Amino acid sequence: MKNSLQFISTILFFIFLGATSGYGQNDASEKQLISLTGKINCVNPINGSLSAVVVYNLSKEHGTMTDSEGAYAIQMSKNDTIMFSTAEHKEVLFYFKDDDKFEDRRFTFHMETDDVWLSTAEILGSSNLNQFKKEILELDVSSGNMSIDMPVVDKYIKMTPLNAPEIDLEGPLTYLNRKFRRHNTLKNKIQ
Repeated sequence: MKNSLQFISTILFFIFLGATSGYGQNDASEKQLISLTGKINCVNPINGSLSAVVVYNLSKEHGTMTDSEGAYAIQMSKNDTIMFSTAEHKEVLFYFKDDDKFEDRRFTFHMETDDVWLSTAEILGSSNLNQFKKEILELDVSSGNMSIDMPVVDKYIKMTPLNAPEIDLEGPLTYLNRKFRRHNTLKNKIQ
């Protein structure tokens, strides 16, 4: 009886030891940082590499921007999510899946132009849409009151060409307004 009790105690000890050592390894990998590097291009080859893309670690709330060649480098831990953002493109998220090997990684990809941006630019014209973006970003919304933007949105809604069929631009312009704001907020946190 004494031998079987010692045997069971020894087995339980090793099970406990294995469980706690595995926990420590997971905890260490959480704190380990790797470098995520790469280059970002536009799907449209005419635009080539994308500069000034916000590369933001949503988990750690820090980031960087791509250089004039579209290159970037950022540190991340195992469970972090990295967001790539421009006002004119669809956002891209990068994260490690459970079965991915956690090591320095090169992540090079092409960003797609946001369909809402494209269709709104087609209706208003690119220069008007860029002017809309500029006017929105010049407004002071530090109070968080987004209704300050609505007169600018209304102004551009009225710019729909007279010969165009009845088009509702309120939804797309409100969407782009929010997207510009979010992108600009992240950019300001980085700079």
